[in-house]
Amino acid sequence: MQVFIGASSVAIPRWTATTIFSLPLERVNAIATRISGSRDLVLGSYLLWSLTKDRRRIKLLSGIAALVNLIDAGSAIACGLEGSLPPELSRNTTIACGSWAVLALLAWF
Repeated sequence: MQVFIGASSVAIPRWTATTIFSLPLERVNAIATRISGSRDLVLGSYLLWSLTKDRRRIKLLSGIAALVNLIDAGSAIACGLEGSLPPELSRNTTIACGSWAVLALLAWF
């Protein structure tokens, strides 16, 4: 899922911003989506590429993915509280990033 979000954010940022993230169709939203999407694309691709039976490596990579998504969730909460992000978008982003963090941490079990 992270690879898909990253790839669509880089390749078609306006569609991703309006369809997936429910952002208004504005140039700044497409730019922000493309910037964050590149990180998701690289991180998700690296996680897929490094599928291995080495449990230590899986835990390290999934921990990094979880941390990145938890930072994004915290940023969405902070932006929502300060009013720079609409409440609905803040909530949706927090839920999405939190969910991705939980999915990443499932690799620890």
